[in-house]
Amino acid sequence: VYKETVLVFWWLMQKSHITVVLGTARDGRYSEKVRDTILSLLRARDEFEIEVVDVRDYGFVRTEPGCEESEKALPWREAVRRSDGFVFIIPEYNRGFPGEFKLLLDSASPRLYAKRAAMVVGVSSGDFGGARVITLVQPILSYLGLVHTNKPLHVQNVQELFTESGEILPERREQFEKFAGESIEALEWFSRTLREARAG
Repeated sequence: VYKETVLVFWWLMQKSHITVVLGTARDGRYSEKVRDTILSLLRARDEFEIEVVDVRDYGFVRTEPGCEESEKALPWREAVRRSDGFVFIIPEYNRGFPGEFKLLLDSASPRLYAKRAAMVVGVSSGDFGGARVITLVQPILSYLGLVHTNKPLHVQNVQELFTESGEILPERREQFEKFAGESIEALEWFSRTLREARAG
């Protein structure tokens, strides 16, 4: 019993493994700049271990069912197993999300996603910051067993957010970091709490 207690305590003291997913393979994607900015904020904290996934690296041309063996999907499935939480960076295209993002999600079974946290970042060129894509994707994440945090991040007018070098415009940095910080705080709590629940 003592050994098991020590092992559980050790496991709970580990950093939360967070996988940051860029959910579009489109050329010229502004979402890359959003990803890089969020990565810098995550890496500034001590409680996270970070992994980065880009849907472009998979290139699915059809659904790889999570219930079937798939060498192509195996790296994603292993990433899911390692993860305590996810940051899904999803642009809004035509009031929806990119097909390649859904193909990635569908390539792992719901049992792998169960009791893991999900922070959703909606990206759009309009004023609503991907509100529609966030609304659309949250029920899908819930069905898969993921727990989306209560603080999604809305990134609006993304084409006007960054300088040519990829930095956030100085006049928008404070507001962006405030809202992003609130979302990351929620991710930290959810990922840690769910990791404890899985340990129990």
